[in-house]
Amino acid sequence: MKDGEAGVVVFGVPCGFDTSNCPPEIRDFLQGFYVPHTTGTEIQVIRRNDNSMHYVFLVYETNSDVGFVDANGRSGSFFGIDVMFKNRYLPNTEKLKKLFDLTYERYVKDQIIQESPNGLRKHMFSRFWFEDNRIANHVSNGMNKLVKEHPELNIFQDVRPLPPLQNNRQRV
Repeated sequence: MKDGEAGVVVFGVPCGFDTSNCPPEIRDFLQGFYVPHTTGTEIQVIRRNDNSMHYVFLVYETNSDVGFVDANGRSGSFFGIDVMFKNRYLPNTEKLKKLFDLTYERYVKDQIIQESPNGLRKHMFSRFWFEDNRIANHVSNGMNKLVKEHPELNIFQDVRPLPPLQNNRQRV
């Protein structure tokens, strides 16, 4: 990813941990979000040492009684979307949360993740990595369509240069 660019990676446990196309170091980083039997949705914002900012949307079980299963029916699954920027950051994560929620409802639910009436979530694909990156492109294109339909959700107009890390070490 070049300076100032944004990227989208889809990841989770569709049948064992998997990601859409991304470098191995990003895959290893994203695997750390696998926490079986966690409930709800959340966003985590992480700045990495390479000056990349990751805005990670995580979807876990609906509640502790209703699970999230992989494509083969094994419990303990989850789904995530990572929007990352190189040397840039988003000052407004509330707008991003709304965009992630709408993206999930319109482009993930019942297209990538099946949800039954009782809330059980199930992956519809056994993997995310395809040569044509179709699943990540579907999500990314969906986010772009939503931004066009709902200009108030345009997170990209808010992107700012990432300030340098402060060195708090002092020599004595």
